[in-house]
Amino acid sequence: MAYFANGSEGDAYETAYCARCRYQLDKDPDKGECCPVLMLHLLWNYDQDAEPDKKLALELFIPQHGTIPTQCTMFAAPDAGEAE
Repeated sequence: MAYFANGSEGDAYETAYCARCRYQLDKDPDKGECCPVLMLHLLWNYDQDAEPDKKLALELFIPQHGTIPTQCTMFAAPDAGEAE
């Protein structure tokens, strides 16, 4: 269900996956820009136990293996020549 128990878990996931994703590389965090998948997790993370539809949506984007969130299904490696 890709549940992040706290901000540290979310930060670790973002560093491991989002920071390497082409969809995040073209975003400017200083302007409040964020990947839509990451934004949904930030908005719905704590609601997913009470709302099964949100849990299903989040699980489709970031599946879990046991208790560990795995790579986002929307992950796209940078094109050749793009900074990673």
